Amino acid sequence: MEKRKIKNGGNKKEVGREIEKEADKEPEIIKSANPEEIRKAQKNQLKLILLIMVGVFIVVLTAFWIINESMSFQYGGIPFQKTTMGKILFYTAHVVGKGITGNTVNMYINMRKDPRKLGDIPVPSNIILKNPVYISIEPNVQCSDAYISLVNLGLFLGEMGFTTKDAVVNLSFAEGANKTYIDCENANSTVIMIQPGDITTIKRVHEDCYEIYFKNCEILEATERFEIGYLAGLGGNKIYEYS
Repeated sequence: MEKRKIKNGGNKKEVGREIEKEADKEPEIIKSANPEEIRKAQKNQLKLILLIMVGVFIVVLTAFWIINESMSFQYGGIPFQKTTMGKILFYTAHVVGKGITGNTVNMYINMRKDPRKLGDIPVPSNIILKNPVYISIEPNVQCSDAYISLVNLGLFLGEMGFTTKDAVVNLSFAEGANKTYIDCENANSTVIMIQPGDITTIKRVHEDCYEIYFKNCEILEATERFEIGYLAGLGGNKIYEYS
């Protein structure tokens, strides 16, 4: 029994020595590591990180450009920008120049309709207006946009340096309501006649008279189209070609 214990104790000592020898050995991975390969790997990692950063920057920049471009456009030589007031979307044009009296024009025109979607409405090129401008309307129009259309048209012409006067195109109504009756034949200045019709269109009757017809209460579309036509004409641009 004693001999076996001594023999077993000897084995334990031998095993301990082997373990110490193994511990003293330097790991093979460290011995085989090449400093040049480590530097090369680090450089490749740095290049990869830089490429990823550049890619992210390009994606962000492209997305910003796309969003910005989708918010702005040109139509008839007029730059437009999509803007919002509350929940209402406007198509805003910044107009800078000279009015008919030499006055400086620096205004923002907020349109409710997309100018690009009004392209089917005929409008004369080179609209010429003279002071004062009579806005003569059909008095019995029952359209929700009628009031804002007429107010915006008056404000637009006022900013351009014109004096506007209200009138009606219905003689019997004018006599009964004591209103001014104006059509293309009895005015000595520019007349803009606005009334319902079978189609939405803008016509030049003669040099000083324009007829704006609208169907299905497209009065806002028609009046804004007239404004765009006037501005485009000032820059020598045509936005509609008559066949």
